[in-house]
Amino acid sequence: MRSRRILKTIVAAGTALSLVFLSGSFTASAETKYLVIEGSDMWVSTVVYQASASASTYAGLGQAKTSVDATYVYIAVAGSHENETGIMSNSNSGYMGSNVSFSAPDYCRSVRISASHTISCGTAYYSDSTAADY
Repeated sequence: MRSRRILKTIVAAGTALSLVFLSGSFTASAETKYLVIEGSDMWVSTVVYQASASASTYAGLGQAKTSVDATYVYIAVAGSHENETGIMSNSNSGYMGSNVSFSAPDYCRSVRISASHTISCGTAYYSDSTAADY
């Protein structure tokens, strides 16, 4: 009898975990590019989740100037505005790293994030773009 109860518990937990994964709660898409400038590791990336996204530029040198300029697209999945898309844009700059984050409004889900990144350190300059679709 005890082994049946344990088996039922395992099956119930497995089913619940499968539903979480199938619902997309942990689904993400990302694009990351790595580079080395003046001997330091640096990277630029975008990542998008079901209802949020972010774009980052990171430089491993304290004197490196970084910037990120990103656009986030989302779509309404319920309510009176169902299937309408919305767009948000944001930018940030600083030394060593820059980041912008977005959250979709209620009853909306992510569609895409795209970003332009720059890193400058002394005479070295790097510019690139990344994007991720949900």
